[in-house]
Parts: sequence; structure tokens; C-alpha cells
Amino acid sequence: LWLMDEDGRNPRQISFYDDNQAFSSPEWSPDGQSIIVTRSWADRNAYELWSFRPVEGDMGRVLRSTRGGGPAADQSQSTAGARFSPDGERIYFSS
Repeated sequence: LWLMDEDGRNPRQISFYDDNQAFSSPEWSPDGQSIIVTRSWADRNAYELWSFRPVEGDMGRVLRSTRGGGPAADQSQSTAGARFSPDGERIYFSS
């Protein structure tokens, strides 16, 4: 996950992972303190919801995992298209 200035200068990576993941659908929190993104997992055929602070080297945290989505232990769940409510108190997503 990368950030840059409005003019495209000063690119900086804020997440460092070696597992060939893909992040999509970034959304800034209303207070500007975090970014939520969808992280894809090809081996699980599923998507997770993650949160990052906008600082270099932040490893993020899982907000909604792909694991445990159904009655079977190996069944995955997906989360995509997340958006903050205007007050930042809630996150809406499709699953």
C-alpha cells in the first residue's frame, strides 16, 4: 500500500508484505487517521478487510478475516467495498 502527495510526488510505502497480496478499494477515515482496504487472498479465493495508519512501515490489522465465515471450518468469507459512515463510527461493507 502506497501514499503520495497530491501532486504525485513523495511516494512512500506504508505496508511491507512478501506474500504477493493485492490491496483494493482504499477509503480514508473521516478524521484522516486510518485507511481501510480490501486485501485479496488468491489461495483462499477470498477478501479481508484491513486497516492501516498512514505512516511508513505500518503493518496494518485485520478488521474482518476470511476465516470462519460458515459452518465448515474451511469455509471462507469475503469482505469488499468498505466505506466509513460520515461520522467514522461505523464501517459498511459487502460480504
